[in-house]
Amino acid sequence: MNQHKIVQFVGFITPVNSNQFVERWDFYVQQLKIHKTKSSLQKQTGAKCRFRYISQHRGLQDDFNFSFMKKRVSEHFPDMNVKVVHAGGYIPLQSECSANDRKEHMNLMVFVKDHTADLRFYKNLPLYHKLNIYQAYYENCTYAYIMEFFVKESEATRFIDQLPSSLNHHSSDETAWYEDCEMAIA
Repeated sequence: MNQHKIVQFVGFITPVNSNQFVERWDFYVQQLKIHKTKSSLQKQTGAKCRFRYISQHRGLQDDFNFSFMKKRVSEHFPDMNVKVVHAGGYIPLQSECSANDRKEHMNLMVFVKDHTADLRFYKNLPLYHKLNIYQAYYENCTYAYIMEFFVKESEATRFIDQLPSSLNHHSSDETAWYEDCEMAIA
């Protein structure tokens, strides 16, 4: 059987502060009981975008019976003002970054809705250090592509300034800067 590596993206819309949210997110990830997947959480920095937090859950296709909420009565955390948005499962088309890249560079996530988007355009943008590209695996994914550009802090403004002209081609695209959340050690 052909096993695809899948990255499940989940977005969170909330005003809840980082410490409270990270603690609650960690609890729900443990409730998922998906032992063969690796989960990470990033929080938005800088300008506001739709998702204040993004989590990525990596594993093989057969490892996922994915639902972030144990009981699907609501899309909100039951006791907090958090809306959970399942962006869907994506396959990595290009994965260049390492753990060091995540620590040393800023991470700009670009959410592209257009399935006909020219990936060469994005790949040919100057000023980024590394690029991860994820393509929708399921038909009902929110985005066609999710891209992570890793950029030096000194180049961040110049990098983002070149995007508005590119986003005119795909007016429904979204962008936001994210950084890894510090997790409590249990």
